[in-house]
Amino acid sequence: MESGKYMKDKKNIIFTIVFIILIILAYCFVFKDYSFSKFVNAFYECNHTYLILAVLCIGLWVFFEALFLKTMFKKLKYNISWYHAFGYVFTESYFSLVTPGSSGGQPIQMYEMSRDKIPYRVSSIVVFVNTMFYKLSLVVIGLLSIIFNFNCFLNLSTIFKIMFMVGFFVNLFIITAFLLLIYTKKLIRTITKMISSVLIKFRFIKNIDEFNDKLNESVEDYLKAASYIKSHKRLMIKTFSIIFFQRITILLVFYLVTKAFGINSYSVFYAISVQAFLTIALDSIPIPGGVIVGEGLIMEANETLNIIKFSKDITLIFRGISVYLLVIVSLLYYILFHYKKRKKAEFIKE
Repeated sequence: MESGKYMKDKKNIIFTIVFIILIILAYCFVFKDYSFSKFVNAFYECNHTYLILAVLCIGLWVFFEALFLKTMFKKLKYNISWYHAFGYVFTESYFSLVTPGSSGGQPIQMYEMSRDKIPYRVSSIVVFVNTMFYKLSLVVIGLLSIIFNFNCFLNLSTIFKIMFMVGFFVNLFIITAFLLLIYTKKLIRTITKMISSVLIKFRFIKNIDEFNDKLNESVEDYLKAASYIKSHKRLMIKTFSIIFFQRITILLVFYLVTKAFGINSYSVFYAISVQAFLTIALDSIPIPGGVIVGEGLIMEANETLNIIKFSKDITLIFRGISVYLLVIVSLLYYILFHYKKRKKAEFIKE
């Protein structure tokens, strides 16, 4: 048990180190002709009021996520505190940003929930709904952006457009699959049987009985989540609204950062569209935090908006607020949240 605990800590440290290395590489390759003194001067000369508003938007993003968790858990008869709600948010945020394809966030978030006596059958419903609404809100905002700002989309480079379309259709496919599986129980059982038989046939599974037991347990959890969604439509509308506004708050950050540099040549909705294209494009990239690729795409978006003069300044500050600051705050809260529980557990054990 102890060795498993330390192995998790070791893995977390490795993820963090890899993320830091990627940030250094991003600075070396994307900002190789850009000195730190230039960034400092640009930071002091810009309008700090807008930067404060951008940071507050990140705070609102965290708040809406915590509100979603509190709303869902309260309905499921688990009245969690704000302290725990923020703990789960920062846990998911940190590990989603530092792991490839955001793969580590939700499993570790559910693990932290289980340490607070919230069973996986309950947390799986909350995580499932959160994932579905997150992707649905992205697709809705992306679709509205294409409809009302199609010229902006056309001005993007070919590679940017391809990445956006891949991210858009992957998210659309996942949402469609979610909805189909919610309303067709036979389909999910058929699919899992097919997957199981293929994996067993090609000998990817060593312990077949154990694998089938875990698979059946996962299917039952999914069916419970699907049943819950179908029987709580009002709650679903309320929680989707929370997640939708959460997405809007973080999509405002780019607009506020550009305003900090005195750029007033486009509307707030146009800026939201640009960041929506960027977010969906990065959603298909299995790189922690979208580092390097994200910086490159933002600089290209700046060219599209004809703000080349401040391109690198905006890119650094925007990524600094929306990714790197969030990583730092999330890590600090996670350390407090996680290790406070560990100390308590060790004290009880003694």
